[in-house]
Amino acid sequence: MKHIFIIVFSFFIAISIKGQAQAQELNFNDPLPLDETIKKGVLLNGMTYYIKSTDVVKDAASYYIIQNVGSILENEDQQGLAHFLEHMAFNGTEHFPGKGILNTLQKHGAVFGKDINAYTSFDETVYNLSDIPTKDGLIDTCLTVLHDWSNYLLLTDEEIDAERGVIKEEWRTGQSGQKRLYVKSLPTTYNHSKYADRMPIGLMSVVEGFDYKSLRDFYQDWYRTDLQAIAVIGDVDVNEIEQKIIEKFSKIPPVENPKERIIIDIPENTEMGFSFGTDPELSSASISFGIRHKKSLETETVADLKRDLLQSITLVCCRQGFLILPKNLKPHF
Repeated sequence: MKHIFIIVFSFFIAISIKGQAQAQELNFNDPLPLDETIKKGVLLNGMTYYIKSTDVVKDAASYYIIQNVGSILENEDQQGLAHFLEHMAFNGTEHFPGKGILNTLQKHGAVFGKDINAYTSFDETVYNLSDIPTKDGLIDTCLTVLHDWSNYLLLTDEEIDAERGVIKEEWRTGQSGQKRLYVKSLPTTYNHSKYADRMPIGLMSVVEGFDYKSLRDFYQDWYRTDLQAIAVIGDVDVNEIEQKIIEKFSKIPPVENPKERIIIDIPENTEMGFSFGTDPELSSASISFGIRHKKSLETETVADLKRDLLQSITLVCCRQGFLILPKNLKPHF
């Protein structure tokens, strides 16, 4: 172990010396250069859009809608609804009832789970249509899908009830020793803040029993234009895509008197925290370390970038972590 730390320490000395030499050539107050090939705009309803042209994949484009909404916004009786909404986006929208989105795009070679997908995290929900051909009017089709995901989910009683079992099966298949110990570590990782109690999969008691109005209310509260961004990247004409976005998405009405999108603060540690766990399914030992930093609000200058890079280094100064061992292996301190 001593030799490992000597190697790591030497590595950081090398970085420090190199960094000092290069720092003399840098003005840390200089703004970071912007990628001028990205077109950014904000619609009157508050929705942001980003467009970039690239022919890395010929005659194809990828489409995203990023929702600034995740499980951290759920109340106690809503745990799992952010993730549930993500599933419902594939179960009926204004222009694509039932499985219409999947049926339409799969005819053109798109594969659900690979080219058509989404994820829900603590802080965001992101939907993507990847590498969809730009022929046969599919640009308009994909933009219409994003349009519907923004504000026009049907959320029918029948589809909601059908999806409860799908969510429960996803939860069941996700159970493992590693997952259980990860959940056990959350109070340490997030210092007993709300994050520790908001795993995106939620509580199955909520998934099984919530009423339809609860899901629709969560949708109306949080899926709104001021918390959404559209991104299109691919073999496209940027100006043409911008006009299509303006025409299609400007018609989505903003929510009146919107709820505040709160930011949950994670308290600082006064000393290193740790958690220890065992599970009969694990056959090997592991130890993980992490350093938690306050999220940088903006990265606009060279100094901001330097700060972010330094904060990402977690090899030496670890302020918290958790230890995972097989059930039959006892720690010695």
